[in-house]
Amino acid sequence: MRQHIAPAGAGSASSTLTPHKTISFGSLTIDPVNRQVLLGGENVALSTADFDLLWELATHAGQIMDRDALLKNLRGVTYDGMDRSVDVAISRLRKKTARQRHGALSY
Repeated sequence: MRQHIAPAGAGSASSTLTPHKTISFGSLTIDPVNRQVLLGGENVALSTADFDLLWELATHAGQIMDRDALLKNLRGVTYDGMDRSVDVAISRLRKKTARQRHGALSY
């Protein structure tokens, strides 16, 4: 399974994608310093793991990230072919943002 997050519309990430800068895609704003996510101006409550996954995807916007890359980058482990935790985590992110989504992300 490959996951791809792309900015909506013509705009791209509003930063140089460094870990200290806020990144915005449409109405989605990710602040890594305060570990805060806003969607349409509303706070999105995320666990540490969910925030880390969203940040990993956002800092690689426009790139396809497979399970192996995500597991290596987030947990330092290789994909064993059976682990579906990345799928579950992405599903959680989608559910948490579905109520507030205003066309900010393309899934």
